[in-house]
Amino acid sequence: MKAYTDATRRLLSPPACKCTRTIKTLMLRCYIMDPYLSIIGHTVQDVVKNREPEYLEFAMCPDVASPSDAQLALYGQRFMSFFGAYPGAFESLTRLILENLTFQASDVANLVNTCSKLKILCLRFYVMPQESVLELDAPSSDLRSIELRFFRCLHVELTCLPKLRVLRYDAWSCENPPMSFGYVPQLHQLAFGCPAQYWQKPFALSQCLSSDTNLGNLVFNFYNQRIWVEPEGPQRLTPIFSKLTHAHLGGISTECDLNWTMFILEGAPSLQNFHVSLSPRFFQSTLWPYIHASTFQICSIKI
Repeated sequence: MKAYTDATRRLLSPPACKCTRTIKTLMLRCYIMDPYLSIIGHTVQDVVKNREPEYLEFAMCPDVASPSDAQLALYGQRFMSFFGAYPGAFESLTRLILENLTFQASDVANLVNTCSKLKILCLRFYVMPQESVLELDAPSSDLRSIELRFFRCLHVELTCLPKLRVLRYDAWSCENPPMSFGYVPQLHQLAFGCPAQYWQKPFALSQCLSSDTNLGNLVFNFYNQRIWVEPEGPQRLTPIFSKLTHAHLGGISTECDLNWTMFILEGAPSLQNFHVSLSPRFFQSTLWPYIHASTFQICSIKI
């Protein structure tokens, strides 16, 4: 970590010569370790003061492969201290990737509301205190994409994210429905994936999805386990799926019949491509979340 920090500081220091230099893209991936975080914070803050860069990414995780619960909390506190000590380093933050941390619910909301230029947020192997609800109410946020993977909390509430376009929620460990949507008018791509446990009862999509969306692409991955979505009639789904053009249902167990999938077709009048597969691998594709029409297989299905 010392060698990485020293190299970062040298590369980002102003050039000794009188030549001009512009840093347009800066992507830093590092461990959450003291005292190196303070060096990185100072260095990036100086770069931001010079109105650089156009794209800034932080990807951070502990330096421990399998941290304990106590270590998860410690690293979470350490990151939030870093965030509070160097606000200038986060002014131009475009993308934030955090892994193996424990935060308070208010910490994530604070990040989203403070980082005014944040467009992409990825939280992986992330733990919140028991019975905590993550609520994101950020009417001024520029956030366009959220990825939650192995995310442990009681519930996620997207109250107001006016520019959010892409959402992926993979492997939740709470009761269904795992998430509720408020004002997300630009939401276009949604991917849910979960190897459901016996206590996670199926839920109706109308319980969590809002009709105030622009939903065009839908991906569900069941990981060859129980089906966690409950079929419902078009009178409930059509307001939600009125603009849906692409749908992919993957990881369906071979023991399941496919009749239940018809409710998607019945509730989506604009559907063009409908792909049903037994393999869960599609959800792991590096193409996601940039799903194009060419990715889907067109099926002729009679209802």
